[in-house]
Amino acid sequence: MGKYNVELNSAQIKHLNDFFKDYQDEHVKCELVETTKIKSMLSVESDMDAAATEAYIKNTFKSKSQYGMAIYYSVHIR
Repeated sequence: MGKYNVELNSAQIKHLNDFFKDYQDEHVKCELVETTKIKSMLSVESDMDAAATEAYIKNTFKSKSQYGMAIYYSVHIR
């Protein structure tokens, strides 16, 4: 299981923070580490490689959050 620092960027960062704070499923476990006005850092434990984890985080918010299709955001492994 790999551990990654994931950066989230959005003008509506609060919605991403609310969703990913302590988020956990069968593939990832997320912990909110730091947040500013438009950026947050997550500590993510994952059973996938870095590229797959990045795509999974982005698609998880898009498909499981009520705001996923309405908010512009970016996800990057740092």
